[in-house]
Amino acid sequence: MYRITMETIDYLDAEEEDGEEGNDLVYKTFVTKYMKQNRPVIINNYIQHHWKCFETFRKKNGNINIEYLLQKFKDIKQVPVVQSSSSYDNNTTNMTFREFIKLIKSSSFNNETNNNSQKDDKKNNSFYYYLKDWHYCIECKKNNIKCEYNTPIYFENDWLNEWWNKKGHANISSTIINEEEKKKKNTTRTTTKTIEEEESQSDYKFLYLGLKNSYTPLHHDIFLSYSWSGQIQGRKKWYLYPPNQTKHLIDIHGTVARTGIWNDLSKDEQIKYPGIQTNVHPIIIIQYPNQLIFIPSGWYHEVYNIDETSLSINHNWFNQYNLPMVWNHLKNEWKDTIKAICDLKDIMDPISFQNECLKLMNRNTGINIVEFQQMLSWRINKQQVKVEEEVGEEADNSKSNFTSTTLNVNEIEVVENIITEIYELLLL
Repeated sequence: MYRITMETIDYLDAEEEDGEEGNDLVYKTFVTKYMKQNRPVIINNYIQHHWKCFETFRKKNGNINIEYLLQKFKDIKQVPVVQSSSSYDNNTTNMTFREFIKLIKSSSFNNETNNNSQKDDKKNNSFYYYLKDWHYCIECKKNNIKCEYNTPIYFENDWLNEWWNKKGHANISSTIINEEEKKKKNTTRTTTKTIEEEESQSDYKFLYLGLKNSYTPLHHDIFLSYSWSGQIQGRKKWYLYPPNQTKHLIDIHGTVARTGIWNDLSKDEQIKYPGIQTNVHPIIIIQYPNQLIFIPSGWYHEVYNIDETSLSINHNWFNQYNLPMVWNHLKNEWKDTIKAICDLKDIMDPISFQNECLKLMNRNTGINIVEFQQMLSWRINKQQVKVEEEVGEEADNSKSNFTSTTLNVNEIEVVENIITEIYELLLL
């Protein structure tokens, strides 16, 4: 059994406060009560006032507008689709958007028939197709398609996607170049082109579209980042696990449980994760269309689509408020990477071994500590330019975003200390 703790979830209403002053007030509340304190929150009514897709992706009755989506994405040649079942096996394949729609149209009828004879949404044996982790904005840009949404003001202070958008990921040198290679290539650690000259081929902005009972298994977000999800159509059921419950979701070998729901675990799994029964109490949330949900750093969660179709936009992100958690995670990843190939240390020179560790961490984690250091240095430099620009202009009280993204003295010190710590790790 599990205890529902709905009282721990607050709701902000974007509609209650209109205009720039109102948005700024809601933003400051969000920062103070939720982002800084690492607490989840639901924000109502922003989507319907600011996202055109809330109108175009849906019919007037609230159902998904398949015809509009087919026309909009008719030229999309490849989307990632997960086929999932009640056994929690997941297989990912790529197909055209049109092929995916054809699959869910045929599956929707079969699943509806099965669901009518099943009491538990997660217990039948059908397969469910889920378009997930689709880099929607990148594909829109490639195909000259409008995204029809914007990043809500509450989540604009996004270091992760801003870096990915600017840096030209493939052109960043995230390894250390030794002196001999430096002479041959006449290069350094830095980019071959400036950050502003390149555009990234990746980001952490995704579109999700799935059938009833499709799901995302228990996990925490990449890099221990924040995430937010905006629900456009259909409903989702979230199980959120506060960080103080994490130790009960992981076994002695470091393997994360398939689910934190005790009654959904097999007998063998219950023996493996005994703490879940008495010590794990998920916060359960039903997310409705027109709601944004903020998922804090390090909160494990699992998510189930509970309507015939469910469509959402999701971003991962971090900034100064969760930077220490992100860095601690990446530092542990670096140490684990070194341990994983430590047997090579005696047969490689120090620079080559370190480069191999950096490449391996990048493959396994998605970023390594050299690139993370570059990101932080870029952020500090960007702030210095912004402050100089602000000083040169007359004060403008309407520029509320300046206060939301500018680092204070203590925050700058934290960033600089991490940069120094990375240098020291690379010298070991």
